[in-house]
Amino acid sequence: MNNNGLSLNTKKLVISNTAEGFTLLGAKCKRVKNTSKMSMDVDSYKIYRKLVKENLVRFSNHSSIIPTGTANNSILNLPHADIIKFYNFKVRELTSYYTFVTNRHILKGIIWQIHRSCALTLAKKHKLRTMSASFKKFGKSLDCPLTGIK
Repeated sequence: MNNNGLSLNTKKLVISNTAEGFTLLGAKCKRVKNTSKMSMDVDSYKIYRKLVKENLVRFSNHSSIIPTGTANNSILNLPHADIIKFYNFKVRELTSYYTFVTNRHILKGIIWQIHRSCALTLAKKHKLRTMSASFKKFGKSLDCPLTGIK
């Protein structure tokens, strides 16, 4: 049989029973009971830990389970439009990587925290006191006044 130069790497390949479940691209995959369908759920805590390392969110003193948005000091010197582009990239990265998951409502909560972080970063940049002041000044989608980027 001609394998066209392709071979399986036995050190990296794991063949398992899908009834037991497995992890694919950070999502927990398991068979739905009494069907042949698969359920793929995102591990929100894993994503939150990654976002904490990137200084996009932080765990508060009150909750070590669900973090909250925080201003990102490393990008404060960038123009308003570039800050929006930075956060848009993070959201697109998450949504494209996890397009296949079943529990998208978890992703919506994570994206809201990233949106809060963007608002807090813009509030700090423009010397506004609160996140809500940032939303009042720039609108719900935090529009850039010069370029119109949302």
